[in-house]
Amino acid sequence: MAWFTTVTIRFRCAAPAVLLSLYAPAAVVHPALAAAQSLRTLHVRDFSMAVDRRDLVVGERFHLTIHAAVAEEVTSLDEIALPNLSAFEELGDERRCAASGRGTECFETLTLDATASGAVTIAPAALDAVDGRTGRPSRFQTNPVRVRIAPAPFVDAVQATFVQAAWLAARFAALGVLLVGAAVALAFVRGRARGTRVAAPVSTTSMASTGPDERLRELVAMLAREPTRAHAVALRAALRERAGARADETLADLARRGATPGRAGAALAAVERASFCEDDRVAEAAREALPYLS
Repeated sequence: MAWFTTVTIRFRCAAPAVLLSLYAPAAVVHPALAAAQSLRTLHVRDFSMAVDRRDLVVGERFHLTIHAAVAEEVTSLDEIALPNLSAFEELGDERRCAASGRGTECFETLTLDATASGAVTIAPAALDAVDGRTGRPSRFQTNPVRVRIAPAPFVDAVQATFVQAAWLAARFAALGVLLVGAAVALAFVRGRARGTRVAAPVSTTSMASTGPDERLRELVAMLAREPTRAHAVALRAALRERAGARADETLADLARRGATPGRAGAALAAVERASFCEDDRVAEAAREALPYLS
């Protein structure tokens, strides 16, 4: 006899949907009931799973993020059971929980490596707890996630070495041509009348320093006008580029090396939530991120 209620949570749903509830009186304590009595009571508001990219190539790293929001103040959610990830190589697992205005939000981010080509469906993650709404032992489940993995392009090692050497030779040849051209031009200019004034080159320092900021302002304005996932993902990429983030670095990695101090870290975290949440939550999460971006 099953002693758990299976519950599937979609982002920002009003209440969990009970899919299965099987209880029966018993004269003695069943082992499953004893295990259920040890579960924490939680009011689960959100429980979802997302990836930062769905189209991959064999050998490419990506991040799988599990998000849970509960009404209680907790420091961790060790009850979360990860899905079967045998189709991937696990390279890292980062967990963090933070207090929010409505309880606690927890994120578990796994860094994975796609090892084989094909379409792979990652099964839902699970969380066992006593549902604070019903008082019953329940199993909450996230949504499944489907990714498509393309084969890695094959290049013979000798051919790759030859191509790389030819590319380097071409670069050096082009650099030599530029240097010779610059020397000839300089000699020509010096041979002209010294009274001829050469206009000073336009400085690009100000453009280099203000260009990225202008781009960020445009992306923030686009997200404010149209709070879509595409605009949130574009803004996240720009914020990570500004922080000098590598492809395999998580938000915690950036914080540890001081790349996202203070408000910059809060802004990136807010935009990440808007990038990875469920479709019906994107607009609200985008609006919640805007105050951090002003």
